[in-house]
Amino acid sequence: MGLYAPGMGPLTPNIRIWSRLLKTCHDCMFDDDIKYFWTIVGYFNAIRELGGGWALYREDIVERLRHISSGNARMLDPGNVVELSSRINSTDIPQILGELEKGGERKFDENPDAIFTTSMFGTGVDIPHLSLMVVNGQPKTTSQYIQATGRVGRSHGGLVITFLRAGRPRDLSHYEMFSAYHHGIYLEVEPSSVSPFSEGCLARASGPAMVSFLRNKTYPSAEWYGKEGMVILDEAADKDIKQFMDNLSLRVQYIMKTHGNVVGYFRSQKDRWSNIAMEIGRNGNLAFVEYPFRMPQKNVVLGDPLHEHDPNLKVVYKNAPQSLREIEETTGFGV
Repeated sequence: MGLYAPGMGPLTPNIRIWSRLLKTCHDCMFDDDIKYFWTIVGYFNAIRELGGGWALYREDIVERLRHISSGNARMLDPGNVVELSSRINSTDIPQILGELEKGGERKFDENPDAIFTTSMFGTGVDIPHLSLMVVNGQPKTTSQYIQATGRVGRSHGGLVITFLRAGRPRDLSHYEMFSAYHHGIYLEVEPSSVSPFSEGCLARASGPAMVSFLRNKTYPSAEWYGKEGMVILDEAADKDIKQFMDNLSLRVQYIMKTHGNVVGYFRSQKDRWSNIAMEIGRNGNLAFVEYPFRMPQKNVVLGDPLHEHDPNLKVVYKNAPQSLREIEETTGFGV
């Protein structure tokens, strides 16, 4: 849903949107599904906008909610708010995300009233019970828009309201083409690479591509979702991998004439996966991926740079990207 407010102050329609959504959640508090909509997620494109939205929430939205609630106002606690942005210490983020993940198991009124976040919310965040979001201004890229709005509505139908401001040309353009843009939204995603089968690109993307296919395959022969990475040792796994290789070969033929090197690379990585699993042993642990922002503790199929610094951990695909927009890994500098 997109909202556009010509001729109005930049904060006035935002107050009305947030207040109305919070009031609706309060009116439906005896509904079994209220836990999915109790916490509203506010997505902002910049820290400056996030700060303004938080100030608006503490003052005007609380007052507006009292005005429209006819004596039965939802009591908002300005301290019962979570922020996820670059202003938060990176060491605190895993604990914050861990608490948010438990929200689906708690009573709905024990969860935060609101979450204020920036682009950090677009990748590596999986909080299934969140189903309500307000996007404050069109994000700069389509992929960022998809990533951010895809964080809500995972375990229940979600509602995403995009608030577009009249004074911004990009917002105005998206408003005028809102329906057409959303009908073909994936066609507008920025290309990740102009050389998809280069050596560097294969090293970065082959692991996530294979794992995604196997774990989302219809009627798989092996239990890719239940046994995690050790499933590669099951005899039934070979049938699924063969289907992946056949589909890959057919697809690559449409793009380039010499496709043998690409298929051969995927086969070599599959052999590496099998060898690592056998080295660990059938009773060992080989997770597909570990949650980001935490120190690595497990052997993984898809690893990040932190796994490479621990010689005791086995990693099949090193430095696997955590999103489609990751091109280069993070580089740390010591002073």
